[in-house]
Amino acid sequence: MSMTPKKISIIGSGNVASHLLIWIRDAGHVISSVYTRKQSSISEEFHRRSSLDYQGEIVDYILIATNDDSIEKIADELRNTGHAIILHTSGTVSMDTLALPKFKGYGVLYPLQTLQKGRSISLAKVPFLIEANTETVLGNLQQFCESCQLTTKSVSSDDRLMYHLSAVISSNFVNHLFYIAEKNLSTDNLNFDILRPLIEETIAKAFEKGAYESQTGPAKRGDSETMNKHLDLLKQENYKDIYKLISESIISEYRSE
Repeated sequence: MSMTPKKISIIGSGNVASHLLIWIRDAGHVISSVYTRKQSSISEEFHRRSSLDYQGEIVDYILIATNDDSIEKIADELRNTGHAIILHTSGTVSMDTLALPKFKGYGVLYPLQTLQKGRSISLAKVPFLIEANTETVLGNLQQFCESCQLTTKSVSSDDRLMYHLSAVISSNFVNHLFYIAEKNLSTDNLNFDILRPLIEETIAKAFEKGAYESQTGPAKRGDSETMNKHLDLLKQENYKDIYKLISESIISEYRSE
């Protein structure tokens, strides 16, 4: 690491916080403290703060890695942060939430990836969407990320929100569809893992050809007989509704072909 090690304080102990603090520490920086409301495995490994008053503690960055609803309240409660750059890690909360006179510099460090405790992932492969209140702060943040071998893309709060929406659709929603498929198969003691090659090829095609050109299946063909058979197999009404809604959307997109 070419830059002088930075002192970092992290607020939170969830999925994002647990991945970031280990990665930042392993990059050679110092995790000076972790603020959590209650004792956790993270606060057992690192020095746990019991207050959001930084009187007597000098840090370079304070990362608010909590749920979105807590960010504004935590920012209001921060005291004596000195020249620390205040960052939040949310995909949806505007950077302007941190635009308080007491902060010299502030911004966003958002990992565009699904992160879960206990699952190892290389953050070097994750795009981090960043934003800062001044060019100087942005430059410092970029240098810090480079020292951690993180890939960054500077985007506005509006663009970050659109990326987050697309991430929810392509990750959270798709994963729920995987769950429905897995649940249906397990009901008849069938194997979800047999779908792995299909899922992997679907994802590969979407990036190679584009999702629109890669679409196949009964809805695109307008095969109502097959779709009705599928609907008869679905036992839960909400699953039927999901099937109908997505099928209707596909039919609408390809109707003119």
